[in-house]
Amino acid sequence: MATVPAEAQCPVCRDYLRDPFSVKCDHNFCRSCIDLAWQYQDATFRCPSCRQPHQDKMLRNNSQLRNILHEAKLHYKTSKREREMPQCKEHSQELNHFCEDDRSVLCHICNKDHWGHNVKPLEDVTSNQRRRLRGYSLFLKKQLKLYESLCVTQKKSEEQLSGMIAKARQKFCFEYEIVNQFFDWNQQVYLFRLIDDLNHIQQNILTDQMAVLEYSATYASVGKEAVDMSVMLDDVKLLTGLKRIYVMCEDHTPPSLSSIQLREEFSFPVNSWYIYPPLEEIKKNFQRQVTLDPETAHPNLVVSEDKTSVTFVTGKKILLPTLKRFSISPVILGSEAFSTGRHYWEVRVNDKPEWMVG
Repeated sequence: MATVPAEAQCPVCRDYLRDPFSVKCDHNFCRSCIDLAWQYQDATFRCPSCRQPHQDKMLRNNSQLRNILHEAKLHYKTSKREREMPQCKEHSQELNHFCEDDRSVLCHICNKDHWGHNVKPLEDVTSNQRRRLRGYSLFLKKQLKLYESLCVTQKKSEEQLSGMIAKARQKFCFEYEIVNQFFDWNQQVYLFRLIDDLNHIQQNILTDQMAVLEYSATYASVGKEAVDMSVMLDDVKLLTGLKRIYVMCEDHTPPSLSSIQLREEFSFPVNSWYIYPPLEEIKKNFQRQVTLDPETAHPNLVVSEDKTSVTFVTGKKILLPTLKRFSISPVILGSEAFSTGRHYWEVRVNDKPEWMVG
């Protein structure tokens, strides 16, 4: 065997050729090794030694090389036993068998103690175990590639999720910025209108004060003249000027005062909730009218005719069972359904000890 080391070794298992076969590029392999190497190849079949591609699995049985190796192996076994052969520590005999049940190497004396076990010649077991190890190696490589692809997929998913979160954050910030700008603008508009109302009211108050002062001064003058006439004038002069005094008093009507009141949109009770007008408009945009679905009502629930209110009663009604009706918990669903967007509705629960709204 020492004279043909390169030709006698399989390039795949690095062991002496067993059942040698040749490919088109004239390289020799064990039949089991070349079959295992080409097991997962579909399109082209590369030579494990020179990597030359082949279009089909064309194999040639190299019987001449098999005979040469068989003769060489017979001579090699004898010389190998003479050189260094592992021996049984207990019996100092050649280890030439393997017990698959106990997974131990045996000599012919130890073999007697393993009667009934699955004992095989060492060479047969070695070749089979080598093939199994190569199969495990390919399986582990395949699993490793699978795990690597899973890691790549997971990393891509993480990157996509991070991108989605970043876009959602940007969208929320943009929307809230628009809302803030809308509120700031409306705040300035309503403050300006409130100040305008205040200035208008103050101007009316000033005008009313001037009219009242003028009215008071006129009445004071007429009153003084009436007092002077009643004291200082004689009878003829008093009666002559009396008509003028009466006319002045009867024709001089008091001035009408302006209404001191804010616009209706700024008027609200002091001890009540006040909804800022833009908020009221926003609420109207999302407000929905939700009605109840009697087909989903629990037998203890009584639905009103307009389907807008429900009452819990202790006695169960006899109702036809449906797929949508709740039978365990006192639950009822709304007829309307929403899949996207923002929606708003109000629910009055009165003084109930327990209730849930979803």
